[in-house]
Amino acid sequence: MGFSEALKTRVRQKANMCCCRCCTRVPIDVHHIVPQEDGGSDHEDNAAPLCPACHRIYGGNRDLRRYIRECRDTLYAKVSAGFAGIVRGSEASRGNPLECLSDSLTRGQLIFDRPRITDMVHYGQWRQDINDWFEAVVMECKDIGGDGAAAFVRDGRLAHGNYRQDGDRPYGYDEWREVLAGDLRRVATVVDMARHGWMEWDWRDFRRISELMPDLLREIRVDLSAEPLRREIILLRKNVLYNGRGHVLVYYFDEHRDLRNKFEILENLGLVRDIRVNDVDRYKMTERLAEAAMLIDLPRDG
Repeated sequence: MGFSEALKTRVRQKANMCCCRCCTRVPIDVHHIVPQEDGGSDHEDNAAPLCPACHRIYGGNRDLRRYIRECRDTLYAKVSAGFAGIVRGSEASRGNPLECLSDSLTRGQLIFDRPRITDMVHYGQWRQDINDWFEAVVMECKDIGGDGAAAFVRDGRLAHGNYRQDGDRPYGYDEWREVLAGDLRRVATVVDMARHGWMEWDWRDFRRISELMPDLLREIRVDLSAEPLRREIILLRKNVLYNGRGHVLVYYFDEHRDLRNKFEILENLGLVRDIRVNDVDRYKMTERLAEAAMLIDLPRDG
């Protein structure tokens, strides 16, 4: 008999006209999760909203029925919480790489939010969705910030220790959740940096300093979180007294190896200005460095 038109309309409305797998807003097919020939009912519990592409690829796979059902339930929960869906190719996002990447960030979060999985077929498809999403999002990062932004996201998986060694691939549900969480953080950073006007050449500088001095940048971030309006910096040894210490950010040679060299690199990149007074190493932080320190996703080890 098939689904009634009223039921199809209800499913599409609950999904906000989105495909439950790829989350795009396109003309939606209402799919029988268990086909009628296998005894599937025409009740709403057996209905899933799929775009024509996902319907063609996944609809006939009997091993993915539970997976499609859980994708549907996750989407329904997100829509009830206000999720509007991803409008691929719309006037709002066409030709706008930042909007496309923002949409992809939303889709990655939906993949992350799917219920914990147990069976291997379901797990394998979930992991494939992560990798498919990741490959697409790296290219979208490249559209925004060139090779520097793409490398920041692509290389971040290994640089941040998110892989456990098993033939150079992660394994296990919890490890993959950690991988995806790290991916989402880095893609969110690309979105934030792009909104702050960072361009391709900025990304090269940004990536370089994050590798050379993560410990210093991490401390700058902590200090700016507590004192967001401070921009003057002095470099001291701990046994030196300095009267203006309460009005500036202070970093110690005793705690940071090659501290003066690091600030020379920052100065060469135009991220600080030398405002030395007498024999005191004193610098003015640029807004570019303040933004980078707050948005940067740093390696775990300095």
